Amino acid sequence: MESVRDYLSRKHKEIVEGYEQTRDYEKIRCEDVANEAAMRLLARGRVPDVISFRLKPWPRLFRKPKPRKLYPKMFEGRIWWMHHYACRWNELIYCPFMGEPSPSNEYTNEMFGKKITPLVIVGQEEIENHIQRCIRRVNAM
Repeated sequence: MESVRDYLSRKHKEIVEGYEQTRDYEKIRCEDVANEAAMRLLARGRVPDVISFRLKPWPRLFRKPKPRKLYPKMFEGRIWWMHHYACRWNELIYCPFMGEPSPSNEYTNEMFGKKITPLVIVGQEEIENHIQRCIRRVNAM
């Protein structure tokens, strides 16, 4: 099995080449990549978690709060997301948009230009069952 670093590097190259050619990026679901990175780390005996980044909505009087967008710096403001998923292990964030693992305390500043606190979506105690469900879902397709 390809290492998690090689996998992230390959995905990063696909994203960058796709963006340079079309000013868009290859439609890669960050949740799928986070799960794949977690699976590769688990295969090497490391127990990660899957995390999400989301900005708190702007409050609005008498209406629902307005969601805020995340703008990845690498796309120069042309692409935005409402939330972003990544894999975290040993204070490193594994994300294909960065290309290689980044320290947790620097990741959001490098990725989005601001500090954002991650929310744990799948904790370490649940990750093995979560990955097994993902594998079964893919195999059922």
